Amino acid sequence: MGATEMIKSQAVKFSRARGALLSVVVFTLVNLLIEVFGLEFYFLYSAFFPQLVYVMLADFNFAVLGFVLALGITAIYFVCWILSKKRRVFILIAMIIFLMDTLARLGLAALIVFDGGMDIWFIVELVFCAWILISLIGGTVAWSKLRSATPEQFSAAEGEVAKAEETEAVRSVLNTGNSDSDDVPPATE
Repeated sequence: MGATEMIKSQAVKFSRARGALLSVVVFTLVNLLIEVFGLEFYFLYSAFFPQLVYVMLADFNFAVLGFVLALGITAIYFVCWILSKKRRVFILIAMIIFLMDTLARLGLAALIVFDGGMDIWFIVELVFCAWILISLIGGTVAWSKLRSATPEQFSAAEGEVAKAEETEAVRSVLNTGNSDSDDVPPATE
């Protein structure tokens, strides 16, 4: 594998990690709003600690303070996402913060198990948490490997990856939904 191919490969991993981080931010914000409005469901793929802070402070009639602190914690993830575009080290910082978040979630899981119960959805939550963590670890490893790449090399490789993904998306759209009555034959490679 040549240097350009290595950069492209690592750029894809890094880009996916950034995407996972943004998903965490979005789903955490949605879950906070769901919690504020007292709805009985939530989305996976989010950070645990902001919701825990909100719930704990809301139980002591400090819901506004809890919401502000939860938004502040979530903003740290968002800032890491923004800054990781130019300063890739912020993916490492996000991974460390999410690792601490995961440890808090695992601590709660241990308390639940010792208390005599475990809900299957909590296990599913832990699986999604592991998925996010693996993605962030992959992004951190990619960052480490890309440290020798210049920002120009990284941007060029990232642009080529984006073009390849767009081309693949167009191909998948063209290859689906064609029936015998269609005038346009399916795309060939």
